Order: sequence, then structure tokens, then C-alpha cells
Amino acid sequence: MGAAFRKHPGRRHVGRFVQESFAPVYPDRADAWIDEDVPIEPTRYNRTVADAEASARRFAGMGGGGGVVLRFAAFYGPDAFQSLTMIEAVRKGFAPLPGRPDAFHSSVSHDDAAAAVVAALGLPAGAYNVADDEPLRRRDMAYVIAAGLGVAVPRPLPGWAAKLAGSLGELMSRSGRISNRKLRPASGWAPRWPSLREGWPAMLQATQPGAEPATARRSNASPSKIRHAAASGCGAARRRPGTYGPPRVLGRSLRAFQQLRRGYAQRMPRFIPV
Repeated sequence: MGAAFRKHPGRRHVGRFVQESFAPVYPDRADAWIDEDVPIEPTRYNRTVADAEASARRFAGMGGGGGVVLRFAAFYGPDAFQSLTMIEAVRKGFAPLPGRPDAFHSSVSHDDAAAAVVAALGLPAGAYNVADDEPLRRRDMAYVIAAGLGVAVPRPLPGWAAKLAGSLGELMSRSGRISNRKLRPASGWAPRWPSLREGWPAMLQATQPGAEPATARRSNASPSKIRHAAASGCGAARRRPGTYGPPRVLGRSLRAFQQLRRGYAQRMPRFIPV
């Protein structure tokens, strides 16, 4: 909580403090479900998440209203840079994320995430996971993305590739089967798309001409860019034989992780006083 806010004369009229957080800061729990009682374990890359979440707790201690922390899963949508990065990766033939093929990846659409912020206005103080009902294993996620693009299912990145990205690679390699079972009954919120399996085709459909939302003007990944990246190829996903050798995957992995690093730097935790 910033000193400027503590000194502001109108702070006592702020009834709710909603802090954006990042669900992938949980530790790798393999196949186990992860709820809000699991302690977070940020890496060096995003260790400020813990400080950001503490802001919500300090808000209540200062005599303010309720402090709510929303731990968002990975975003996807027509104006999400993550979607553009995944499309580009899969079309080039490699997995969009590091990690074991059987590791879980939790996601949530931009629209569902926005609805959760509105729902947070009526929530009791505390932390809440914002994620789809059904996290997918990485191999299933890769198949869904490839099927939507009509390209071959990408090969998984070798285990050593994540080390190229340091703490970011460690973070993105974790298996996160994030549960939304606390948020749903507490707020009445529910994701429109139960999983990426239903949401990804809908997202691609939303990138068709004439479907650009107003939010695209504030994003580095507009629906037109995603439409261009997804334009070629059609039909069901195909299996891609063979494996990558270290020289080939090294350059591609570095470029992919550099894109991820630049993108995630744009959405460090923020607070939303309302």
C-alpha cells in the first residue's frame, strides 16, 4: 500500500480494495488440485506478487473496507498477447509452454476474468482463484490449439529448455491444477467457457472480421494480429513426427521465452480501489 494512498483524505471512503495477483505463483503440485490454502511460492521473476497481495491485507488493517486478492490463471482472448504468442509458437511447430506434457495448465478468458472483478465487489475479504473449471494437461492444450489452427500437434520442448529462461522458465514449467471452488459459491461467478477446449474455438471465432472489441485498442495483441497469425491452415490437428535437436530448439526457445518475458512484464500486479 503506497504512502500516497495512506495519506489521502478520501481513503476511508474506499470500501473495497481489489488486488490483481497471479495464480501460477503456486508451487508445482503435479495432479493435485490447488486451492487458496496452498502457500504461494513466487520465483525471483515475480517475487513482488507477495508484496502486492500484502497490500490488500494492509488495507483492512488501516481501517478500510474489505481487501480482496484475485489470483488469475493464464489469460486468453482476442486481445491477449498470450494467445498471439501461443499461436505463433504452435504454428512454428513447438509447444507454447515449457514443462512436462502431463503437467496441468490453468487458464481463464479475458471476459470471464473481467466478470470476476465485478463479482469481487461483493466478496468477503480474502484470496480467490480465478480459473476455468477444467485445467488441461499441456499435451491436451497443445492439441486444442493446433486443432483450431489446422496444424500439426507441436512437439513438447525438451526438459532443459526451461532453464534458458531462468526463473520465468521455472515458473511457467510448473503443473498448476488451479481450483475455482471457493470463488464460485461465494460470488455466484462461473466461467462462460468451462475450459480452453471450449473457449479457444470461441476465441478464434471472435477474431473474425467485424468482431474486434474496444479493448483491442489498449493491447499489443489485437484480434487482427491474432487473425493474421491463425489465418493459414485448416482442418484437424495432425501428429508431427520426430524430435528437435538442441541447436534448432535453442534459438526457437530463446525467442519464445523472450516474447513471454516482454509480455508478462506489461501485466505486473496492480490494485484496483473501488
